[in-house]
Amino acid sequence: MEGRLVAISDAVRGRRISAVELVERSLGRIDAARELNAVVALRADGALADALALDERVARGDDPGPLAGLPLLVKDIEDAAGLPTTFGSLLHRDAAPAAADGVVADPSRSAWVRWRAAVGLKNASPLWTACTAWRSSAGLVSFRR
Repeated sequence: MEGRLVAISDAVRGRRISAVELVERSLGRIDAARELNAVVALRADGALADALALDERVARGDDPGPLAGLPLLVKDIEDAAGLPTTFGSLLHRDAAPAAADGVVADPSRSAWVRWRAAVGLKNASPLWTACTAWRSSAGLVSFRR
């Protein structure tokens, strides 16, 4: 998988595919699999705007880093600005949106991700207590493929 990710990132940096196109494709796949309830919060407009800004940086000749253009889903145990972090728990289902990105989503804290790549939050086990969850703050997790 790593080789494929590097190849995709190289294609973005080489302007053979745009970050906007990658985000649009990712959003389409997320929407097509919505019944699985794997993604609990999206920042589609923000992710598209961030991807457009990345494409503009690449067009100017900036090096956006080794994972350029790769959309990222953050587990719902990590803050992503503008999205509520519930830790998969009903106790936090009414959480206010995070004011700032946590370590995973913040490009200023990462040597690999130098653009705001977070597209949304992935479902998490309640309070991250197990590897798999049957029910989280976002509802039942489906394992059907």
